[in-house]
Amino acid sequence: MIDDLIRSLQGNTRFDRYTVRVALVREPPAPSQRAPLLDRPEIVYEVFRPMTTLDRECVAVALLDARNRLVGIHAVHVGTATHSVVGPGDVFKAAILANARGIVLVHNHPSGDPNPSEDDVELTRRLKTAGQTLDIHVLDHVVVANDGYVSLRQRGVI
Repeated sequence: MIDDLIRSLQGNTRFDRYTVRVALVREPPAPSQRAPLLDRPEIVYEVFRPMTTLDRECVAVALLDARNRLVGIHAVHVGTATHSVVGPGDVFKAAILANARGIVLVHNHPSGDPNPSEDDVELTRRLKTAGQTLDIHVLDHVVVANDGYVSLRQRGVI
């Protein structure tokens, strides 16, 4: 029924601009490669260490399967030198499309200090609640910086 409706709208110039087409393609890994298991913050830090050299706060999300293996990485937002603003929709959009069962939020602190701000803690709590609603587990929020990393899961926020 829905397919019939979409087919009837496609090609109709009156409605064509309202038609939304979404495609997600996940290339299978090479047989010799196995997706990394992101079950510990030190592994997350190793994967996302290149973010420590950035001059602006950037937020990314690691999309995970049911066994916490990486299925994708989504760049969510590029902010300023001291701030990045994201909401649950920004974070979970790619997770939903990738059929991810869990996520790890990662962002950098260009100052070099990985200690999370109050905004970081509040965002983590909001995302945990949103994830519960969507049945997508927020496994961690890792802040990476030149001076190391901080896991908000290890700090008891999640």
